[in-house]
Amino acid sequence: MNRLTVAGLGPGSPEYITPAAVRAIAESDIVVGGTRNLAAIDSMPGLDLSGIERYDLTGRLDETREFILAYLDKKRITVVASGDPGFYGILGYIRRFLDADQINVIPGISSVQYMFAKLGMPWESARFGSFHGRDMNPGEIVSGGCTAFLTDKREGVASFASRLCSLGLGRRRMYAGCMLSYPEEEIHSGMVEDFTDMDIDTGLCVVVVADE
Repeated sequence: MNRLTVAGLGPGSPEYITPAAVRAIAESDIVVGGTRNLAAIDSMPGLDLSGIERYDLTGRLDETREFILAYLDKKRITVVASGDPGFYGILGYIRRFLDADQINVIPGISSVQYMFAKLGMPWESARFGSFHGRDMNPGEIVSGGCTAFLTDKREGVASFASRLCSLGLGRRRMYAGCMLSYPEEEIHSGMVEDFTDMDIDTGLCVVVVADE
């Protein structure tokens, strides 16, 4: 059986996609990914996608597993994912049905990594969380040190800030980055309480609550 390649596409802009990921896609027979990620590879300069089959996994993870297992020994398959596939990404799901030696992971630049770079902040001691497709108690993480969260349409920046205010954390310094790496990129700064009435949600944002 071939090894499944899982490639990170970075935060969104084509200039942050690594040459290794581009090469893996170019050498694939099949590229698997969500609708947005499959659309993103169209904007990769110099990448010839003719002859490469695409499989959209949006809303059908179980079917995707069966598809990969059925074709992996016959085709070269690359799964593409936004950011880094190992950071709250699809790699965790793939490891449920493939062992580590059956997977070739090409890391990508995560939106969190990008956000810390834009802020000029070190992040080796930061703590992390994600509301993307999951529930969690932010107070358990924010209570100590610098933290970063991924938001989604269900738990946006304003509602996240409101939850922190209810925990007495309204005077902590907070940053929110939306549409990171795209031309529409916006990074907002203020105290947590300043964000409770901000209408800046774009679906997926990175929030950093600093230890300041």
